Amino acid sequence: MEMAKKSRKVSTASFTKQSNIINKKLEDKPLPLVEVRALMNALEVKYDEIRNLDASIFEYMLVSDPSEEQLELETEVVDEYVSKFHLLKEQTNDFLKGTLLKLTAKALTRLLIRSQIC
Repeated sequence: MEMAKKSRKVSTASFTKQSNIINKKLEDKPLPLVEVRALMNALEVKYDEIRNLDASIFEYMLVSDPSEEQLELETEVVDEYVSKFHLLKEQTNDFLKGTLLKLTAKALTRLLIRSQIC
């Protein structure tokens, strides 16, 4: 179980670093759409890795007959990364949708202007 916890610690540190990079990219003007999507996909892979480690750790804990307090502490650790991931995923989706809508609106405006000129 200790090896799984050490591995999770490394994975969560990497997750935090990647999520901070995505947050900074979401502030960039213009928003680098492809880069943000690629970073989010990479973060999702890291998130899945953490979830698998969490499941392994939880299984080890159940075998060792943990106290309710130990299970609650472990659940809090898991919930923290689940919440972080889903919040960032929603923020990223909102930014990407907003940016695409703006680009679409600009393109439609250009088409309307061109059609009025012709």
